[in-house]
Amino acid sequence: DHALVYVENQVLEWCKEIFGFPSTAGGVLTSGASMANITALVVARNQIQPHVIQQKGLRAAAGQPLIYGSSETHNCLLKGAAVIGIGTDNFRKVPVDDDYRIRLDRLQEMIIEDRAAGNLPFCIVGNAGTVNTGAIDDLAGLAAIAQKEKLWFHVDGAFGAVPILLPEFSERLNGLGSADSLSFDFHKWFYMNYEVGAVLIRDAAAHRNAFSSPANYLTSHERGLAGGPEPLSNYGMELSRGFRALKVWMLLKQNG
Repeated sequence: DHALVYVENQVLEWCKEIFGFPSTAGGVLTSGASMANITALVVARNQIQPHVIQQKGLRAAAGQPLIYGSSETHNCLLKGAAVIGIGTDNFRKVPVDDDYRIRLDRLQEMIIEDRAAGNLPFCIVGNAGTVNTGAIDDLAGLAAIAQKEKLWFHVDGAFGAVPILLPEFSERLNGLGSADSLSFDFHKWFYMNYEVGAVLIRDAAAHRNAFSSPANYLTSHERGLAGGPEPLSNYGMELSRGFRALKVWMLLKQNG
C-alpha cells in the first residue's frame, strides 16, 4: 500500500480547512504554484464543453476561448495559457486601479465586448497578492462577476493566500473560499524547503475527469502494489511523484 497517498490526502484535507473549501473538493500537491496554476487552467478549459474539449480539442469550441486577469498577474499564467492551447494573446490583461488591483468595471466591460465580438470568455484569474506589489484583488467582487457570467474563477494565491490565517488579512482574503480553484505554495509563508505547492479544485469530479486516463497498467486493485486509495496521478500530469507531502504533514503536526 502507498503511505504517500494517505499522507498527501490528509495534507489536502487540512488545506481545505485553511482556505474554506468544502471537504468534497479535489486537490493535489505540485512542485509549486506555476504547476498548480496550469493544473487549474486545464480543468477550467475543459469546462467550456465538458468531455468535448478534452477529446476533440479547442477547435470544438464555439468561439475563441479567453482568460481574464489583471495586468499585474504573474507570467506563469501566461505560460499556462500557452500550454493549454489558448495562447498568450488570449489572456486578456485588465487594467488596475491606483492600488494595483484589477478594475472590476473594466473587467465587466471587456467580457461584454468580447462576447459581442463572438469570443468565448471562460475563466477569471484573481490575485491573492501580486509579486510586484503584494496587491490583493477584490476577490469577493471577482467571484460575483464569475458567478453572474458563468465563468470559472481561479485565484493565484502563491504570494499571499496563506495570510488568511492572520486576523488582519482574513477580511481582505474572504473571497478565497468562493473560488473554483486556488493555487498556493508551502515553500513561501510556510517556510518549507523547495519544492512543494498545491492546488485545490472545488469540483473534484471535474478535476479527476481532466487528468484520469484509463489504462490496464494503471488499474487499481484491492491489494499489492496497485492497492490502496485512488492514485494521485488521476489529478495531475505526473505519474512519477516524490513524497512532497511528508514534510508538510510533519510541519502541520508539530506547529498546528
